[in-house]
Amino acid sequence: MISKNFPKISIYLLLILSLVLAPAIAGADAVLVGAGNYTGSRVSPTASGVTGTEQYNNGGFKISWVITVGENPNFPYHYTYTISNGSGAALPKGLSHFILEVSPNFTLSDLSGISVPADYLNTYTPEDGNSNPNMPGNIFGIKVLEDAGEGPVTLDFYSTRAPMWGDFYAKDGKSGGQGGGNWVTAWNAGFGTDPVPSSPTFTPWIPVPDTQTTTPVPEPGTMLLLGSGLVGLAGWGRNRFRK
Repeated sequence: MISKNFPKISIYLLLILSLVLAPAIAGADAVLVGAGNYTGSRVSPTASGVTGTEQYNNGGFKISWVITVGENPNFPYHYTYTISNGSGAALPKGLSHFILEVSPNFTLSDLSGISVPADYLNTYTPEDGNSNPNMPGNIFGIKVLEDAGEGPVTLDFYSTRAPMWGDFYAKDGKSGGQGGGNWVTAWNAGFGTDPVPSSPTFTPWIPVPDTQTTTPVPEPGTMLLLGSGLVGLAGWGRNRFRK
């Protein structure tokens, strides 16, 4: 015989599961990066995650990252990005600046270990003169790594914000130097769009500090793990209250 308390426990478990999965069903924008993607990279061309122009195309631009958690209790997420060519060596053209997307309610108090001028947390657009040529759309982010050179270039900081899939933009000068040519630029292949939990791949984006103000939705693997845990808990409760 099953205890009269078991139906109540089942209802509570189903309620918890529905609250966790509801944003995914409704189609929230922000997708939480799973721990399995806390280390990774994207490289040009577009099929490998990065759209590059001129010297940054076809393996000329690569962005790698490592995210660790728990080193700093006040800023729990440690982000390290490395920008190089496709083989991990120096860029074919020096980096003029790099813009990393952050959430609309992000403030500089969410950062530690890096100095960013207050006006460098801003909305950047393709219409900003010659500052952001070829940028596919607007981006709210932090501008860093000014005149960083060929590198490989490292961006390292701590943040209060968890990693979500988002955008970046990078720029050098022109392909012919002061003699002219075309702009040398790079950005993630999914720039201006947001993934959904059911996206078959997250290759068009990179992990960035919390790109949305809405409740983040876990990647499918994370949701499956949580759902399996709740089902297991329900089974345990059923056995526990069986008399």
